[in-house]
Amino acid sequence: WPLTKDQLGNIMGCSPKYLPDELMNDLADCCETFAINTPIRLAYFLGQVGEESAGLRYPLEIASGEAYEWRSDLGNNHAGDGVKFKGAGFIQMTGRGWATKFSQYLDSQGRHDPRILEEGSKYTGNRYPWLCAGFWWHVNSMNEYCDQRPDVDRVGQRVNGVYPPRGASERRAYTKRAMDVLGV
Repeated sequence: WPLTKDQLGNIMGCSPKYLPDELMNDLADCCETFAINTPIRLAYFLGQVGEESAGLRYPLEIASGEAYEWRSDLGNNHAGDGVKFKGAGFIQMTGRGWATKFSQYLDSQGRHDPRILEEGSKYTGNRYPWLCAGFWWHVNSMNEYCDQRPDVDRVGQRVNGVYPPRGASERRAYTKRAMDVLGV
């Protein structure tokens, strides 16, 4: 694991007893697969994840997803796609388009999982909460961006799409705790 349960619990404000080995294994897989392998990269990643998931409480977007119906920019081109492909994982990867890309990526790695597209976000968010977040992080070149040590609000802007990002103070607080715990 890239950090201990105690360290992750400290960063996310939760008890380590609520961090099962399966979740920690997914985090380790995510960090290894997507080269989130330096303290600065991990600190920025955990800071954004902390706010997006309310401290790992929500691997699935709370909203129903109805607002995403027929959003072609998200690849939602079938009836029901908005709800089926609402935000999944700890960075809340949203839309049929992202789910398809994630599924194709796993296929390319010999890890075929048809349930991603068959069942949608409920399955993906619970099965791959870290890995799909890391996939989004990778596709958006966040490691390279974070290596430059940008302002946390700018990192949040890239994740959230607006400046200042929604939950800016929480993003800063999670990132600071992560940097402190990881010695950055």
